[in-house]
Amino acid sequence: MRRAGAMFLLAALGSFLGGCEHGSIHDPGPLQVEVVQTGGTLEVGESVQFESSAQGEALALLVTRFGDGAADTLVGHGARWMAHDLEHVYTTPGDYDVEAWVFTFGGDSLSHRISLDIQDAAAPSASASR
Repeated sequence: MRRAGAMFLLAALGSFLGGCEHGSIHDPGPLQVEVVQTGGTLEVGESVQFESSAQGEALALLVTRFGDGAADTLVGHGARWMAHDLEHVYTTPGDYDVEAWVFTFGGDSLSHRISLDIQDAAAPSASASR
């Protein structure tokens, strides 16, 4: 009787685990990270919007660096997918490299970079003198 119960339990467990291969548990695939500018104006004092995202196994952190010393961090707690909508205001014109870095609990990391050219806000046109 005890052996039959153990065999039933093993069969049920095997059926459940076998079903997971075709069910909701999926391999997250290779480690990936991306940052994209999603909106805003590339001028000093104006808001620029970004989305940083990552996928992989046991994600620990998603760090976005804006290129001017500012950064934002999202904690993954072992997630397989992370995404973060961000907003940033640049105070000085110039070229900035915006980077997204993903770190895993397994010790892997990967980055993606985009470049922005932040312009000085347009000066008001001078009125004609008479």
